Amino acid sequence: MAKAKISTKKNPKIKNSNKVAKQNRSIIRVKEKKATALKKKAAEKARKGTSKRIKSDGSPAEIVITTIVAGKKRGAIRMFYNSVMICLAVVKGRIEEDNDGYIETGRKFTNKQKDELLKKVKEQLAMTYTITSTNIYVVNISFLQLSRPKFLTYITNVVNKMTANTHYGTPSPTLVTITDMMALESTTRSDKDYVNADIYLADLKNLLRAECIYIANTCLNDVVILRSAGVRENHKKGATVQPSAPTIIDCKDTNRTTYAKVFMKKAMEGAQGYRGQYRVMIEGAWGPWISCGNSQGIRLTFKGLPVSVALELQVCAIGTISDSNWSNSWPWTAR
Repeated sequence: MAKAKISTKKNPKIKNSNKVAKQNRSIIRVKEKKATALKKKAAEKARKGTSKRIKSDGSPAEIVITTIVAGKKRGAIRMFYNSVMICLAVVKGRIEEDNDGYIETGRKFTNKQKDELLKKVKEQLAMTYTITSTNIYVVNISFLQLSRPKFLTYITNVVNKMTANTHYGTPSPTLVTITDMMALESTTRSDKDYVNADIYLADLKNLLRAECIYIANTCLNDVVILRSAGVRENHKKGATVQPSAPTIIDCKDTNRTTYAKVFMKKAMEGAQGYRGQYRVMIEGAWGPWISCGNSQGIRLTFKGLPVSVALELQVCAIGTISDSNWSNSWPWTAR
């Protein structure tokens, strides 16, 4: 019986149908890509939006910035324009916000009045203002870095707080001088005499700085009384009394010869630093004390000590008024 032959030739009809299906799939993919691109473009356009005013209850700066961002478009020029407008809006908002606390005065000065006021200011600034050494607090003078509107708001608040304040009976400089100088600065700036206006503004800052020294010296080291003048204290306290003597609890060798590191029990209140001294046993008697070493912390390193002899080490706390007594003596032999 003859075997049937199996044909290995491909059917041309099947080949053609596969080719058509492949082409159809390619067309579908192209259409899908176009549709996706159109969707992205529409979403981007919707996100960018068009320039329009948006109602807002925020500050003027926030409203302007919101409007600009809503109308943002592509392009380097447009981006630069938006950046400039945002900066101007922020500055405008800050100025309007600052002016809320200070109202420019329209007071006029005759030449005689102006000369008398400037003479009085010069005399008061020529006075010597010294912080009392026993003060615990000093007034924070960061207001010197404020912009003009914020500084004028700040000094107005200080004048208002000190007026009729029983704790500050004789302000120096006087509050009348400060108030008159504020009015003169405002009037001069309104007349567009900016050179003299800036000079008067600097005088105002110096007057307030001198006033802060008076406040610190008069508040009786009471932070509540100090703050009642509308100012704030520096957080760092100064030494009000002589620091107590420190206590040495240990002494160790270092990796260097003639060196010794002393450890104190704790930091002493009011201490601005520490210094050391040592003495040498010479033929059975102690020699004179020799100053050696300084430190800001409670570890002090002695350097250049005599080797192979009996020593005694001491430290004391450095104060703003006077130093403390010397600590206990620590026996030591340097290597």
